[in-house]
Amino acid sequence: MGPMRVVILIVALVAAVVAALLVRNMTKSAQVKAQPSIVASAPQVIEKPTARVLVAKRDLTVGTRLGETDIGWQAWPLEGVQPTYITDDPAAAAKLAQPAGKAAAKLAQAATDAVSGPAGPMVAMLGSVVRETIYAGEPIVQRKLVHAGAAGVIPNAIDIVTRGIKSGLPIQECLKVIARESPAPINTEFQRLVENMSVGLSIDQGLEKMYERMPTSEVRFLAIVMAIQSKTGGNLAEALGNLTTVLRARKLMREKVKAMSGEAVASAFIIGSLPPGIMALVSVSSPGYMAPLFQDPRGHMFLLGGALWMATGIFVMRRMINFKL
Repeated sequence: MGPMRVVILIVALVAAVVAALLVRNMTKSAQVKAQPSIVASAPQVIEKPTARVLVAKRDLTVGTRLGETDIGWQAWPLEGVQPTYITDDPAAAAKLAQPAGKAAAKLAQAATDAVSGPAGPMVAMLGSVVRETIYAGEPIVQRKLVHAGAAGVIPNAIDIVTRGIKSGLPIQECLKVIARESPAPINTEFQRLVENMSVGLSIDQGLEKMYERMPTSEVRFLAIVMAIQSKTGGNLAEALGNLTTVLRARKLMREKVKAMSGEAVASAFIIGSLPPGIMALVSVSSPGYMAPLFQDPRGHMFLLGGALWMATGIFVMRRMINFKL
């Protein structure tokens, strides 16, 4: 093979390599340019606005008193939020209710008033009693609950009956006045009582049904007084007047005990948190000082004994400050 042929082969080989590289670069650039069009053609996911709604974490039966483990917040599509739902922003529910009319706006305002409080809507619902079954994941609504402060309205309702009886009105007319004038949910419950009496039930039977829907001690006392009076007779106005005095005294005592036990609750919290807090601070500042408690078997025994004594002390303090009236 002559020198000229060798040169020609080398030049051809170099040209082939250069052509291959150029084709490769052109292919890559075409792919890169095509990617934005592919991304642009992909369907865009539109996120719908949501609101946090208060829902039941588990099935709540009638008579359940709500605690922190029973209810919680859940994201809910904003277009599906009803005026009666309880949200972390009640103003949003009120805005949604405006196109629906005055009735929906009134319901939204009632729900807002029912859960308004300095600690927030969720905390304001704690202690309420369930009067209609609420299933897990179902939004909490006002009509299915008896709020903790609603029991204080019952003595006022009983006063209406007492004054009506003293003035000569029939007891059923007095109950109708309560159904018209009292706030929810007392008015709806007394309306049901009036309807039950209209179809033939006695007042003590109607009150027993009310207690099934609204299991509070005030309703129970009223049912007992009415049942005894219907069987034994006597001055109903005087009996109801004494009942209202007892109910108000119970509420006053409950609030007094709550105020007096507030200091004990704070003291129990501070005393219970001091030992583990000091232990954590000493461990951070001087790790070697606390090391024998975790490395030596005798230190393990001391830790176990301290934990047992702490648990015993916390249990005793809890029993001392936990009053049920």
